[in-house]
Amino acid sequence: ITKMSIKYWGFYASQPCRTIIYIFRRLGIEYEHNEIRPRIDTRSEEFKQTVNKYGKCPVIEHDGVKMIESNAIAKYLCEVFDTDEVLLPKADYKTRQKIDALLDIHGHTLKPLFAASYFELKLNALYFGGKEPTEERKQEVLKSLHDALRDIDDYASESPYLAGDKMTIADVQYYNNVYNLVTLLELRLDDHPNLKEWYNRMSEDAILQELNGLMVESFAKFKEYDFSNVA
Repeated sequence: ITKMSIKYWGFYASQPCRTIIYIFRRLGIEYEHNEIRPRIDTRSEEFKQTVNKYGKCPVIEHDGVKMIESNAIAKYLCEVFDTDEVLLPKADYKTRQKIDALLDIHGHTLKPLFAASYFELKLNALYFGGKEPTEERKQEVLKSLHDALRDIDDYASESPYLAGDKMTIADVQYYNNVYNLVTLLELRLDDHPNLKEWYNRMSEDAILQELNGLMVESFAKFKEYDFSNVA
C-alpha cells in the first residue's frame, strides 16, 4: 500500500479501536495514528464535521474515503490487505458466515451490554462524577454479564477458536471486550471453563499483550482529562 495512505482515529481504552490496531499490526499495514480523547474530541463540532458525524471511534480513512464501525472496518481491511487469509477466510463460506454471525452478535448484543456494564459499575463513578450503584444493582449487572459470557463459553466449546481452528477477527473483537471486563471489573472466568481456556490461549498473542498494556495506560490518562463539560 501507499505509505500512510490510511489514517486512523481512536483511543486504546476502546475495545473496538484495539481490534483495528491489532489488524494493522498483524497484517503489517502502515497507517497514520491519531489518538483522541473520548467524550472530549469525539463530541467536538470539528470532529463531527471532519471525522465522524456520529462522534464515535474507530474511524479510518483510506485513499480519501472515511470509514466507520469497527466490524465493517475490520472486514474491509481484511478483504483488501489480508491476502494470506490470516484473519479472515475468503472462500470458506461456512466459516465466513459464522464469523459474520459472531460479529453481528457482538455488535448488537454483547458490546452494548459489556460497555454499559463497566461504565456503570466502574467508570462512571471513577472518572465522570457519577454515583456508585447499589449492591443489588451490581449483582444484577454481574448476572447479566455472566449470562452473556455463558453464550461465549458455548461458542468456545466447539473448537480452539470461536469460528474454527484458526484465530479470526471475531476472536480479536470478543477477546478485547472480555479483557476489558476482566481488567476493569476483576471478573473471574472460572464458571466458564471453555471461555477461560480460549481467553488464556488468546492472551499468549504478543500483539494482544502489547495492546492490553496500552489499554491500561489509556484508561489511566482519563484522570488527566476534564470531563466536566461533556455529557
